[in-house]
Amino acid sequence: GIEIDALNGFPGVRTKRWHRGDDRERNLGIIEKMKDFSGEDRKVKFTTAMAASDGEKTVSVVACIDGFVAESPRGENGFGFDEIFELEDGRTLAELSTDEKNTISARRRALELLKEQLLNF
Repeated sequence: GIEIDALNGFPGVRTKRWHRGDDRERNLGIIEKMKDFSGEDRKVKFTTAMAASDGEKTVSVVACIDGFVAESPRGENGFGFDEIFELEDGRTLAELSTDEKNTISARRRALELLKEQLLNF
């Protein structure tokens, strides 16, 4: 999920469940919570955690990407919080092409780390 520094890591693992409604309504709720914050105070991190186990041994990994909470939703190529997760270059995740997004994705990074761990399992 996403973790907003200025909100003490909120919404974290509750990213999808903290607010009733669809993705857009949740995103607008986050924007509302951030209305009094600007610049560095809008920092956000997307964290993906993954684990695999054979019943005896377990490996786990964590990967993140950093950005900022956008002031308004932008972009059409995404889901969840993509339209409000703004990168350093000013684009939201929803404004990236699928290939661009997959290149920087925390999910992809976590899968690559997990694969590396499993090769040494």
